[in-house]
Amino acid sequence: MKGETEPPPRTIVPQVVNQSYSPPLISIGTHSDAVLDCFAIGDEILLQLHILLSTVRSSCWEAVLMSPEWNLTQNQASTLAAALVKDVLGP
Repeated sequence: MKGETEPPPRTIVPQVVNQSYSPPLISIGTHSDAVLDCFAIGDEILLQLHILLSTVRSSCWEAVLMSPEWNLTQNQASTLAAALVKDVLGP
């Protein structure tokens, strides 16, 4: 129709809601990944595991993983500790 103009194009601005920075989740290795999947332990634990590996001797990993802070069962802790040893120190 004469005299009518098209409306200006809309600008879409994505909204960021409470976005916070978190470090990337870096796998330790295939063995520990398989254990985390097997026991349905979330990948969020990876950062804590990296800290564990760099601050605690491998002979103590199982005991630390069974502590209330980690809240893993003896089976989960021993299986995960063995997988971490394979990933970090080799078979």
